[in-house]
Amino acid sequence: METGCNVSCPCIGRDFDDNWGLTDPTGESDEFFVDVIKRIEEQILALKEKLQ
Repeated sequence: METGCNVSCPCIGRDFDDNWGLTDPTGESDEFFVDVIKRIEEQILALKEKLQ
């Protein structure tokens, strides 16, 4: 499976371009989905700290 979407967000300038390396959980188990959700939460909280 590929990770990341390999595109830049048109709403955020190029000085911020972050790829969290997440795998698309489509077709995976519930446990896999939960793991991806936890990783997203961790990345959001880290980004929040970085931006403060």
